[in-house]
Amino acid sequence: MERYDIYAWRSRYLERIRRSRNVEKKPVVYLDETYIHNTYHAKSCWQNKEELGMFVSESSGSRCIIAHAGTENGFVNGALLMFKSSDYHNDMNSTNFLKWISEKVIPNLPERSLQECLREKGVYFEDTWIKAVLFELIKQNKGPPTYAVDALLKSHNHELLKLPPYHCDLEKV
Repeated sequence: MERYDIYAWRSRYLERIRRSRNVEKKPVVYLDETYIHNTYHAKSCWQNKEELGMFVSESSGSRCIIAHAGTENGFVNGALLMFKSSDYHNDMNSTNFLKWISEKVIPNLPERSLQECLREKGVYFEDTWIKAVLFELIKQNKGPPTYAVDALLKSHNHELLKLPPYHCDLEKV
């Protein structure tokens, strides 16, 4: 039986996706990272010994870390991160994650206008105001960031929506 907090998180996530797509008309960008050992091999399936089943790792040798971003239109061009690693947990850390977001994901996402951001927040501005004034209004009207990656993405007019735990299947919702 599923825990109520996980169920509630999934519900909030799906509602946020719906609102982004249908009400706010914001593009949704999905991020994920994984790794694979060069020693992975298939073991037999539980149905019978002849069928290939899950991959098994001997956990020896190097592995590749892979991170990418995608939208409903496919992968974001230029956002792929792939490198050899001997320790996934040490190498895919917050420093490397933020560097990936800064250098590969954000530069390849379509820009959102400052005026669009202000309209979404209901902040008054004149169409003739210059970019510097609009940017100051945005800074004054944004809430405090919770995580460094949230602040980094917000500074480029994007938003990170975290998947609920144990729900990677929702990446393609």
